[in-house]
Order: sequence, then structure tokens, then C-alpha cells
Amino acid sequence: MPRRSRFIARHVDHAATLTVERPLAEAMALFTPEGERRWVPGWDPEYFFRADEDGPDTAFRTTHDGEETLWMVLDADLEEGSAGYARITPGSRMGTVMIDGEAIDDTSCWITVTYELTALSEEGNAVLERFTQGAFEEMIRDWGAAIAALDAAAPA
Repeated sequence: MPRRSRFIARHVDHAATLTVERPLAEAMALFTPEGERRWVPGWDPEYFFRADEDGPDTAFRTTHDGEETLWMVLDADLEEGSAGYARITPGSRMGTVMIDGEAIDDTSCWITVTYELTALSEEGNAVLERFTQGAFEEMIRDWGAAIAALDAAAPA
């Protein structure tokens, strides 16, 4: 009988920080399920359960970049600068996304985004192999540009 090879899951843990020219709570609101609608093209959460102001236990689904992902809000304290999400892309990968904010002054803050993901399949391994720290940092730079563009597009 042929021996089956054992699946070995790839795991990544990436963090990067961006500067947002908004007060902390306002910046953190951009990283909620509804807040991301403002700057992520195609972001359209479908809610299974929605807690007050997208707080803990909010459960939703997104279909983004051709993939379905299931989410649950673990933590949401926008005033203090923290939010956490569990996520699973069925058949591919699962993990957490943590958002930590720190005020620089009354009008700007640093937002640190941490993704910790584990593959669930060879397909997931392939995705995470491409999801290097450099690719993650490029994604966060793109996020910063998209958020900055909100202010540039706002009427004066």
C-alpha cells in the first residue's frame, strides 16, 4: 500500500505600521467591517450577526479578490486603539488579524496591523508562500495610500 505524504502547514506572522492622519478613534473606525467599505474596493461584508457598532461577536462574510472569507470580531475598543478578528478562508487558510493603534497627537496616529495565518491545504500553502513580509508591507503601504486618498477626495 503506498504511503500518503503528510500535509505540513505553512504559517506566517507579519506586522507592519502605517501612519494615519486622523485622531486615533476615527482611524480605528476605518478598520471595522463597515469602515473598510470606505477605502477597500469591493469590500461588502454580509452579516450573520452584528453586535453594536461592529463590536465583539460580530460575524460576517466577505467575498474579496475572488475568495470567500468568514470573519468574527474578537475585540473592538476604538477609543483605546485595539481591534482583533478571527478569519477563515475555507479550504485555504485561517488565522487572526490584529489592529493596534497609538496616538501620535490629536490629529494623527500609528496603526500596526498583524496578520497571523496558517494554511489549511496545499492551496493555502501556496498563498502563504507568496505572502512574504515584503508583500505584506506593500499591502500595508497600499492601505495607507487608500486611506490618505479618502481625505484628498473629501470636499473642502
